[in-house]
Amino acid sequence: MDGARSGDGRRRSDGESGDDAKPISLAEHLRRNGRMVDEPYGDLQTVYVDLMINENSTNHNTDKYTEDIDSDNRPLSRFVVRRGFPFHIKILFTRPFNLEKDRLKLVFTTGENPLPGDRTFVSLIPSKPESHGNWGAEILGGSENELTVAIQTPPDCIVSKWNLEVQILEETETDVITHTNSKIFPMDIYILFNPWNKTDTVFLESDECREEYVLNDEGNVWVGDRYNGKDWSFKQFDKDILECTLLLLDQCYLRMKNRGNPVLVTRALSEVGSTALQGNWSGNYEGGTPPFKWNGSAKILQEYFKTRTTVMFGQCWVFSGILTTMCRALGIPCRSVTNFSSAHDTDGSITIDEYLTLTGEEIKGGDSVWNFHVWNEAWMDRPDLPKEKKYGGWQAIDCTPQEMSDGRYQCGPMSVEAIKAGDVAFSYDGPFIFGEVNADRVTWMYDNYGEKYLVDIETNSIGTDISTRAIPKEDENTFWWFYSNREDLTDSYKYREGSEKEKGARIAANLTTADKTLYTIPDKKASRILFPSVCYITPDKKASRILFPIKFFLERTKDHNYGDDFVVKLRARNTVKDKQSIHGYITIKSSDYRGKPKKILKSQPCKATIAAGKDEEFEVAIKEEDYRGKLAEGCYISIVCCFITEEVKQGSISKDLVRLRKPKLNLEVMDKEVEKGKPFSVRMSFTNPLKIALTDCDIDIEGSGIEVIDETRDGVRRRPASDAELKQPDVRPNDRFETEIKVVATKTGKRKMLAAFNAFEINDTPIYNKGGDLQQHQAAAPTAKPQNTKCKIIEQTSTEKDTKGTGNVNAQHRNIKHKGLHKTQREQSATGADLGQLSAMDIAEGVVILDASNQSAFHKPPKLISLAKKPLKY
Repeated sequence: MDGARSGDGRRRSDGESGDDAKPISLAEHLRRNGRMVDEPYGDLQTVYVDLMINENSTNHNTDKYTEDIDSDNRPLSRFVVRRGFPFHIKILFTRPFNLEKDRLKLVFTTGENPLPGDRTFVSLIPSKPESHGNWGAEILGGSENELTVAIQTPPDCIVSKWNLEVQILEETETDVITHTNSKIFPMDIYILFNPWNKTDTVFLESDECREEYVLNDEGNVWVGDRYNGKDWSFKQFDKDILECTLLLLDQCYLRMKNRGNPVLVTRALSEVGSTALQGNWSGNYEGGTPPFKWNGSAKILQEYFKTRTTVMFGQCWVFSGILTTMCRALGIPCRSVTNFSSAHDTDGSITIDEYLTLTGEEIKGGDSVWNFHVWNEAWMDRPDLPKEKKYGGWQAIDCTPQEMSDGRYQCGPMSVEAIKAGDVAFSYDGPFIFGEVNADRVTWMYDNYGEKYLVDIETNSIGTDISTRAIPKEDENTFWWFYSNREDLTDSYKYREGSEKEKGARIAANLTTADKTLYTIPDKKASRILFPSVCYITPDKKASRILFPIKFFLERTKDHNYGDDFVVKLRARNTVKDKQSIHGYITIKSSDYRGKPKKILKSQPCKATIAAGKDEEFEVAIKEEDYRGKLAEGCYISIVCCFITEEVKQGSISKDLVRLRKPKLNLEVMDKEVEKGKPFSVRMSFTNPLKIALTDCDIDIEGSGIEVIDETRDGVRRRPASDAELKQPDVRPNDRFETEIKVVATKTGKRKMLAAFNAFEINDTPIYNKGGDLQQHQAAAPTAKPQNTKCKIIEQTSTEKDTKGTGNVNAQHRNIKHKGLHKTQREQSATGADLGQLSAMDIAEGVVILDASNQSAFHKPPKLISLAKKPLKY
């Protein structure tokens, strides 16, 4: 036994114990135990290497990687530094190091086959470094048998897990003998990208930006609509996340010698995301986790790291979440970005061609428009592009497997500035990303006789409200980021619609695509029929415009709560002097977030003869029972109105999209003081909006630095929040559900806890009936935009610490004002025909709160709680 370990990490001698023991140096301890000698010229051997984790991690902004500690109060086996900055180590020898006679060599290796030519094998003999652009080592001094050495890594160092060996060189008259003892080194060295280093290609100047895009382990992913930021827990510093990211890079095509290039690294990461996570848009999630149930990245990456098996299942926002986590874990500034009305151009034409029948049914083709799509931006310089272009900065990367690029499902990085300029010929995948944000939407319609009509060209419907989480700006009275936490990036991707610069960008992008004649007018004739909204005309030629005798006005249908009835209203106006006859259909159908139709809810034929200058109105009523059990993920309802004006044989189309809103899951911290290591209670509540009961209920918890406390037959246990799935009783129709759980914070600072309520009737999963038919039963958790109040966890004093968190835990799953259902009721509620649906596109999600007033953050902002040295109280 080496004796107990003192508070500063050094071991006490076997004769010392308790608080009265005086700490001794490691050298003194080893000397007392016969492992060191005082003779100055005996055989020199290395005894121990102190990586000085606390000092180095503070200087390199990597202390969050080592916040977890073992039972000896020592950091877990991760030593993380950033490239381009020096770090210090202390080497302990069996005797004092003689600078004149002793020789020292440090050997760094990474990868399976380290080679000097690949920069994966580095040999350093300490001397004063000549330049900070290369590897180097310098002896700073020492005391007793210890020697302090500064090690310099280059700003383009390979980002990887490195091994360090200290070798002793002994010179003789005929040879040099090397003595190596590598068993003593406690851990590998992880060298990361460095946004703090001005000479690193990922350098980011703003402290606020580095805090948000590198160090923040919580954030938002915008889904559904521009007002709906889904809380997401990135957890890039958690156990196994960095290791999993490097493992995925080890398994991909990227060679180790290229792992210092963020352009190539992020491109590889955009591919390996689908190695860790399986995409699934079928609606059938049997055998895996439905995408909407994920609230964070850690559980996905940790499961892959543990099993080496692809995790089931994900969709675009989940892929974006794990890509943000992996980039930030490696030190690359990264953020999730959501594009609403996002085009998916399969042929590189930068137009989206859609084909419909007169009844509004979609004729399947390659192109599509997603209600939203989530990708990422990573910050870096682009020395691989012409310097005069200045295309460094934010680069678009996409982890969702959509189209093949260079034979693999990967996308980007592509300069956002280049996308805006239409300069899409540069690497990588410019035409595809440009089409996502700035394509034209061309709609064709076939009548009942097979006649084809060009009914619409929309030049400004694609790429709207491009969103990311804004950097928080707080004052002492309100949480700014909850009310205004969205940053609009639309102007970063394209110029104002219809402006000369925007026209020029589209023309420039078109010249690199398959259809280079789309926006040209050869021989002064337009190559396409031009509608009034189309503006791709040469300055010296005016295109003739086709007049619409009938104008259609589809009344904008506001978003409704699930369970509401609503009415679709369409007004047709005759704008010419002659009467006009029209016929067509108003079709209402469910669709998923990619715009893919699922089921027709209603299709009403319409026919009218409209006198000159008059209007005709059509109405279609939608009842709750019309859409119950028929919705897809996201609770989207698509309205398509297709008409033909008989006198001029002209087709017309009007469209709208309705999204049904889910109830909110409210979270409230019941304790008036919250401390690290001390259990506290969180109450969750909502009202079941359905006319049927909710069964097979459970709550999923997510949050960095938060553990859930369970009561079991064997006593109390603590689990990471992401591992907790808390079973709950049934919820009667229109009944209010309340429950309290016990949680404990394991880290200080601002903490978020996300919660998701799931039930059999509100899962976005298919339900298999006994007859074997597959029924779409997608519904989502009563989802939360609860009191989004933030809480800071404070550190206890040394006499107050209780890291085990084994305090009294009462009413862990207590249900208040709630009774369960009898089995007969449960069986009746689960019949296929009566299953209700909600969408979990943004499932129950909230923040750990400290607000005893039970206020709603949507109406009255709660008080901001700041970091303190003592328990927080109201």
